[in-house]
Amino acid sequence: MFTGSAQPWKNDSKAERWADSVLAGLDDSSRIAQLFVLSAYSNKGEEHRVELLDWVRKKGVGGFIFFQGGPVRQASLTAELQSNSRVPLLISIDGEWGVSMRLDSALRFPWALSLGAVNDSAFHYSSGQRVGAQCRSLGVNWNFAPVLDLNTNPDNPIINARSYGQDQGRVSKAANAFALGLQSQGVLACGKHFPGHGDTRDDSHKTLPVLDFKRDRLEEVELAPFREAIRIDIGSMMVGHLSVPALDSSKRPASLSPLMTDNLLRQQMGFNGLIVTDALNMQGVDGYTEPGDLELAAFLAGSDVLLCPRDPLMAMQKIQTALDSSAIDSMRLAVSVKRILLAKYWAKNQGIIQPDVSAVEASMQRVSDRDWVSAAARKSVVLLKNDAKMLPFDPASIRSAAVVLGKEAGSGFVSALRDYAHFDRFDYAPMFDQLLLDTLDTYDRLVVAVYTSGLNPWKSYKIRAEESAFLDRLASHKKIVLVFFGNPYGLKSCGGVDQARAVLAAQQNHRAYEQAAAELLFSGQTAMASLPVDVSRSFKLGAGKQTEVKEVLGRSRPSEVGMDSLKLHQIDGLMAAAMGRGDLPGAQLLVARKGKIIYHKAFGTLSKHGTDTVRLDHLYDIASITKIASTTLATMHLVEKKKISLDDTLGALLPEVRGTNKSKITLRNLLAHQAGLQAYLPLWPLSFKEGSPREDIYRSRCEEGFELEVADSLFLMTDFKEQLFLEVVRSPLSPQQGYKYSDLGYYFLQRIIERETGKPLDVFVENEFYRPMGLTHLLYRPLERFSSGEIAPTENDRLFRKQLIRGHVHDPGAALMGGVAGHAGLFSNAHDLARLMQMLLQQGNYGGHRFFEASTVEEFTRCAFCRSGNRRGLGFDKPQLAGSGPTCGCTSPNSFGHTGFTGTMVWVDPEQEIVYVFLSNRVHPDASNVGLIRSNLRTEIQQIIYDAIQNETL
Repeated sequence: MFTGSAQPWKNDSKAERWADSVLAGLDDSSRIAQLFVLSAYSNKGEEHRVELLDWVRKKGVGGFIFFQGGPVRQASLTAELQSNSRVPLLISIDGEWGVSMRLDSALRFPWALSLGAVNDSAFHYSSGQRVGAQCRSLGVNWNFAPVLDLNTNPDNPIINARSYGQDQGRVSKAANAFALGLQSQGVLACGKHFPGHGDTRDDSHKTLPVLDFKRDRLEEVELAPFREAIRIDIGSMMVGHLSVPALDSSKRPASLSPLMTDNLLRQQMGFNGLIVTDALNMQGVDGYTEPGDLELAAFLAGSDVLLCPRDPLMAMQKIQTALDSSAIDSMRLAVSVKRILLAKYWAKNQGIIQPDVSAVEASMQRVSDRDWVSAAARKSVVLLKNDAKMLPFDPASIRSAAVVLGKEAGSGFVSALRDYAHFDRFDYAPMFDQLLLDTLDTYDRLVVAVYTSGLNPWKSYKIRAEESAFLDRLASHKKIVLVFFGNPYGLKSCGGVDQARAVLAAQQNHRAYEQAAAELLFSGQTAMASLPVDVSRSFKLGAGKQTEVKEVLGRSRPSEVGMDSLKLHQIDGLMAAAMGRGDLPGAQLLVARKGKIIYHKAFGTLSKHGTDTVRLDHLYDIASITKIASTTLATMHLVEKKKISLDDTLGALLPEVRGTNKSKITLRNLLAHQAGLQAYLPLWPLSFKEGSPREDIYRSRCEEGFELEVADSLFLMTDFKEQLFLEVVRSPLSPQQGYKYSDLGYYFLQRIIERETGKPLDVFVENEFYRPMGLTHLLYRPLERFSSGEIAPTENDRLFRKQLIRGHVHDPGAALMGGVAGHAGLFSNAHDLARLMQMLLQQGNYGGHRFFEASTVEEFTRCAFCRSGNRRGLGFDKPQLAGSGPTCGCTSPNSFGHTGFTGTMVWVDPEQEIVYVFLSNRVHPDASNVGLIRSNLRTEIQQIIYDAIQNETL
């Protein structure tokens, strides 16, 4: 099925000739030195470096196993050691979940038990490939992985999550595929810990564990994965420090037992690859007082390679003495050394004897590897319980809280939840547990995130007793979703599991798993992960449920959706230059593709001379984007429900318009901006007299009859809206036909919507669209929910309101309407606006709700009058037909969107599945600042987005 064999030198005549030639040139002491793989560190300084070089130059050791340090330092040291070695060195590492198991600055791949939830050989082969590529870049040609132990004992202190699980078939399938994946990259794989370390209560680093089972049980369970690995010709096996009385009554550890190493593994089971001891400096092989005796015993037991000897020099001497006295047969030594040389020939031919140090740093954090880890997390999160199909969540706006507890709690999960809905975060503290319970009682949706240590698989996975008791109390009277970030065995000690409505085993405390769990909660997933071990009576091996998939806007890495992250990074430079020129104080930008946010950043400050940096949750006045994000959506709804028709006239829908010059205007022409309306009507001077607000229609505070809040301490007579509308009705029409952009049509549309629905425009769109989609940061009149500090200011209005506008709509006409108008008045952050536009990209569907039929979206977003030279859709702007226009000229003809006077833009391209949102306050502090418009910044950024599209995705 997969390329490469775990013993690729097998039946290779060139390898045989090379090994025989090198072997013939080695004297006995040099042959003995080839057996030894010594400990090496890249963080121990010059003295250690010189010591390692001495072992190479003076003794000719066979290789090194690297432990702590850094990738670049290790690669540099490896290159130096290899260049000083007469025979190529075996450079090894314990890198079960990648080289980050030992080194800093390297990407951390998931643990074996986490990946064991996926029963897919191709997936595990890919895992081995990626870990192998990391090793290869360092010059590592031997990785002591995979673990073949079946973890049938939850209390195993050292194997546990290092194992792929407890089922022999699944473990063999995963481990063998991983081994072949490693081998495909030129890195020798090693199955461990023979004859099986999974069902032990002790750690062989500290004492000698005992496998006290009968032979038939050992054959059926512990030995089974090793037989399967031998069947695929795995390149090497590591013999553990394990006492197995049924296999050797002397109770010697397997690593020192000829009965287990040579007789069972080599002779009976037929393994002909390299046999290596587990580290000989572990306490599991104590009992030898004379230096060198331990290593001699391990060699006599049948191992080819002696790993981490306690006293290498004395060990070499002891083996030499045994050879001189014929206690060791010279042929036996030659056979082991030849096996080592065959492996070295293959490693040499793979071209990784000398690593490219200059490429190491980049290879430790490859974008494709990060994408793979993200995908692996999504595949391996297990949904164990989902009563009443509670998941995936409805994105509707309800009071939601996330409770976080446990060890090394991360921030990524709650942050990821907030990509889908607003969540308040609460961290558990034992002394305030009752207060927390009382507080949580007011929330409708509760997600509890339980963390255990993510440092390594042998850290405790159990949660504290007081935390478990708290979860029991919480789950007994509230519907909770419990997400466990850690070894799934930890669910055994976790309270609330039985009462919880839904339970996710998120496998480990890892950023990728935090993102994956949040995604499953809201959007579901198609992958079917299942438990690789028995966790409890309720959750057995193979347990796992599948949810439906809801189309909601999630988050991903650019390359996962076919985008080049380096090209997207060019946006940062454009933004820095624009802010440096003073074109705008700050901004929010969001780019999504294929339903995933792949670029989402905040830039600059809220105000020109302020110090408050822009956050992603800050609100911006989106100006004319209101036309499509509110009024057009409401119109689409009414048309679809057949309350109105696009060919209805204003006179037919509004009695007060009958007999006027607007009476025969159809909604279709009005929405396409070809109704002959004036572009703009200065309405605010109607409320002024001699340069000041008229005292008869303004008040400094809200009073009965004066409820229209125009600005801080400025309230307009409520009935004045009627006078405004009459002014719009009486306004002249242009004698010329054709396209002319106008705000005025939206006064009519607002009145039609409010008359047909019986609700104010803001209430209707809130109830019909924003709340069902969970859009808490998209709204009219934001000061009713947010403080002014959470809103970017717009203009310092010196003519009309004579104050800095912050939280009140910038557009004067919309301000006279009390902040709720058809053409302006909405505030939003980039994220909520993007989610609304994603709904349109998905043809009216979002989060399991169908807001529009696809035909309705298509009708409104198509170019309605292209043949007459009008690029517009119905409400929506469209790409220019020729020359310059609202887009970069790189979008598809099916794309649509809108721009806003305050310095905003949103654009959707169904063909490329792109949503682009640009929010700024370029009108601050003065609307005469047209630098943003002159520079074409918004469309230049759009061009970068399209340039970043790659032909193929991962």
